[in-house]
Amino acid sequence: MVRFSVFSLRQSANEADRRRRTTLDTMVEAFNTLLVYLLIAAINGWLLILWYQYNRRRTHSRRHARQASLQRTNLPAVLTLRRRLFRR
Repeated sequence: MVRFSVFSLRQSANEADRRRRTTLDTMVEAFNTLLVYLLIAAINGWLLILWYQYNRRRTHSRRHARQASLQRTNLPAVLTLRRRLFRR
């Protein structure tokens, strides 16, 4: 009976060891998955920042192009046209 109990203790120790290994493996896999998700989130954030700066520069250049086309000689004509539009 003593042998049986020692054998069962070894078996239970092996099972506990196996459980610890599978738990550790599961934790490592979950951590790797989390790292992949964080990497994807960082890349998406970087792309959003680039897109924002691109749009900001594009609209800035459009605004300045419109203002450059408006000269002091054309200004009274443009303003009277706008006043006529607002009267209606």
